[in-house]
Amino acid sequence: MNTKQKNVAHIGIFGLGTLLSVLGAYSMFPAPPNGLGIFRHLFAPTNYALAMLIVLLAVYITRKNAKIELYHRGGGCIMALAMVYMVGGSLCGIDMLLRFCKAAQHISIAYCVVGLILSLRFLPVFSTVADELGPNTHVGLKIAYYMLNISIYATHTFSTHFFNAAFNLSLAHYGWITCLSSFYLVNIFIGPVADKYLITKKLTITMSAISTGVYSTFLILRNMRKDNMILMVGIFSLYIITMSPVFSMFDVLVLNDLSKKYSEKAVEERKQIFSRIRMWASFGHATSGMSIAYIHRIITDGSGASHTESANTQFTVLVCVIVAASAIFISIVSLCSSEVTESRVDAAKESAGGVGEARDVVEAKSESKKDLLRNPNFYALLFSITAIGVTRGISSCFLVSYMSLYFKVAFSKVTSILCVRTLTEMLVFYHSKHLLKFFGYHWLLFFALGAATLREFNYAHMPDTKYIMYFAMANETLKGISSACLTFSAVNIADSLGGKKNKAFAQTCYSACYNGVSLLISSLLSIATLELLQDFRSLFLMSSLVGFTSGCVLIIKYGLIDRSMGFSRQVKAMA
Repeated sequence: MNTKQKNVAHIGIFGLGTLLSVLGAYSMFPAPPNGLGIFRHLFAPTNYALAMLIVLLAVYITRKNAKIELYHRGGGCIMALAMVYMVGGSLCGIDMLLRFCKAAQHISIAYCVVGLILSLRFLPVFSTVADELGPNTHVGLKIAYYMLNISIYATHTFSTHFFNAAFNLSLAHYGWITCLSSFYLVNIFIGPVADKYLITKKLTITMSAISTGVYSTFLILRNMRKDNMILMVGIFSLYIITMSPVFSMFDVLVLNDLSKKYSEKAVEERKQIFSRIRMWASFGHATSGMSIAYIHRIITDGSGASHTESANTQFTVLVCVIVAASAIFISIVSLCSSEVTESRVDAAKESAGGVGEARDVVEAKSESKKDLLRNPNFYALLFSITAIGVTRGISSCFLVSYMSLYFKVAFSKVTSILCVRTLTEMLVFYHSKHLLKFFGYHWLLFFALGAATLREFNYAHMPDTKYIMYFAMANETLKGISSACLTFSAVNIADSLGGKKNKAFAQTCYSACYNGVSLLISSLLSIATLELLQDFRSLFLMSSLVGFTSGCVLIIKYGLIDRSMGFSRQVKAMA
């Protein structure tokens, strides 16, 4: 069968599968409209599962190549297992198993939709999406970033809400717990150890596993009715210490793998590939809450549970999601990443090819930790990162509680609001190469701070109307712009300033400032504001004032002193 026939066959098969899966989802609605109840009988779980297994078989029969790639084998196995579960769950008749048949059915929808997109990749729009979803596009690393951010931001964003309900912890007291984020500074000591002994991969896996186990003990404490503050502080501190270096060290692993695989490419091309991969961390951040709400909705199935019971169930789901996401992340890192070695691309060569780096990043690379710590530009970068972190810190900790308690917005709707940020973040990542050529790294840092400041200011003045959901969704697009600009600029500047021997140290300093020092400052600020003013809106107003003041400092440093924020040099570089 030639390529054209194969594409036509797959378009037809996946199109039929998508239609069947959508009709199957429609039949699972609690009460189909009158006269359409026949869908329930035609698309009973066993009938539906058998039909989708036939679709899956047809997909593999019509493949041209005898060898099936790991990507397709993995997707097919997940699809087949989901359909087998539907048959088994429906035959057992156990209520909880039947509820999860919906999740299995949704897996079949995702499989057919992705397959249809890949089959239509010859079309302009579909080709762009297919390039992100298809094989040979670092799928393993993308899933790893996705799962890592789910496990991190499920705790980072929603712990305030869950601790308040599960442990009767006041919002002001939780502010003291978020002060423990200062333990992110432990990164400064872990990074050099990874660099010196070349154990970045081992530490990434070990720390991820330990941090997940430590946070899971909160579930045991809640069931034991232990709300001892000292015990909670100790566990949360240990969790932060073990979790803090994971993300930054995984960045180092990915950058190391890309430098080996694409050593012949220019630096800006490798940075573009990295930004496309790391973009999937944004999806994890945005969908962490949606994952919790989705599973919680399946488990409760609309039961009229009290607010406390619902929050307790959500906390259990939170821990389960963290454990599952961490397990997948650890598995992928073990299989897809290689340990950092000394045989990497020379730092001087890395700086030669990039237009942005040649213009914005300091020429001299640090060959020792002392050189890096003596570099004033490194401290300027850390100040910028901390300023952005402080500005967004209050909303990161209190936005869910602000929306659910102050405006009475349901938790599931809040998670939908947070998901919107991914759209703008994705757009910035896709155009990062062009933005870098025109603006440079320091303008992107300023844009990250400006977007975060405007977001906080808008939340401080958000009107209490029936359109509050739309207002919040529009405001969250600023979060996406801020995160993408910060990630692409700060991670790459830190990687360049770190030189050949201090990459992990530079990245862990970045992580320590963004997630540690900044959250400590914003937590102390939030405690003082809540104790003195007793008002949620004042929290966001204070945060926006911090952002505005820091923005003025950035303009003085990079615009007036260093003169690295002009446009004339960018235009010349592009010519």
